[in-house]
Amino acid sequence: MSANTVAERDKRVAVRLLAEALRPAARVEDLTSREHSTAAPDQAQVRISSTTRDESIVLALQAPSERASNHDDVVLVLRKSTKEMLRALRADNAQFVDVKQGIVRLRLPWIHVDRAGLPLPVDSLAPSRRAWLDPFGDRASLVPRVLVEQPGRAWGAREIAAEAGVSTMTASHVLRQLRELGIVDVRKRGRAFQARLTSVQRLVEDWTRVYDWRRSPSLAVEAPIGSPERFFPRLVRALGDRRWALTMQAGASFVVRHAVWDIIHVYVDDLQVTADHLARTVGWEAGPGRLVLMQPWYTHSAWHGARTLGKANIVSDLQLVLDLWNYPIRGREQADLLLSGLEARLRAARTSDS
Repeated sequence: MSANTVAERDKRVAVRLLAEALRPAARVEDLTSREHSTAAPDQAQVRISSTTRDESIVLALQAPSERASNHDDVVLVLRKSTKEMLRALRADNAQFVDVKQGIVRLRLPWIHVDRAGLPLPVDSLAPSRRAWLDPFGDRASLVPRVLVEQPGRAWGAREIAAEAGVSTMTASHVLRQLRELGIVDVRKRGRAFQARLTSVQRLVEDWTRVYDWRRSPSLAVEAPIGSPERFFPRLVRALGDRRWALTMQAGASFVVRHAVWDIIHVYVDDLQVTADHLARTVGWEAGPGRLVLMQPWYTHSAWHGARTLGKANIVSDLQLVLDLWNYPIRGREQADLLLSGLEARLRAARTSDS
């Protein structure tokens, strides 16, 4: 892996660690790729906005250098820091993010953060280690999705691997990780073992520490929505035979409606191709609209369990929970309601089995 690739990955991890450290007091936006960004080629730029007052600040993320060390608006991105180095930086009142140890020190006008032991984003690990350690990666997450889909069943590694479409080795390691997290119960049956799901709540809490809907690329489209319910048939016709599925509050409204909403989030396979198709066929151009196209972060597993309710395609209840968990407009309330339904299914399956 080249030095530039490592540096780019470190900056992405630093942005996500900042977001984790500051939540829920502030929001973190990565401005680096936007047109108005003033970031230097070796920097990432972020805007940090208070959630309790109308204040924000723009900071630059950069590896340590003489040029950066004395600037109040610079956050140093560290990879191989020592205790002595961190102690010296604190004494110098410097701001920093250690992407290997999950440490964040940040001074803002309305908040001071100095946190260690933050959960490390998955992409801060080397690819070989990531595959072994992350039960919530794209293909690996097919295993917990199957567990939630069939909550009362006891699974062997080969059985669930076949059902999920992953290798037996992947299934075994994912089940082992879920057992260590207290999410599945694993018992010996002769020379083999069987695994059962024990808590959907615990699964979602651990999963949402590494997953956030904002990781999915998105594009707003100006469409004549008016009433969302009356707009859905028109949306179905416009999307045609492409693969798509509603998520967020729009998707949840077909399952168990709780919150008032007016934005329609739709997963599609290819963001730009779908946007071009809508512009060409029905005249819905990209812009500040209430139809939001999203290309799922989980290329494969986001579609697992998707179904058609009425005429609309909806992602699975589990994917709805994951997407809504950190959604700012009453997302957690709706996610908790859906989650209680998944937990009720698990309890019913246990009762039936016993």
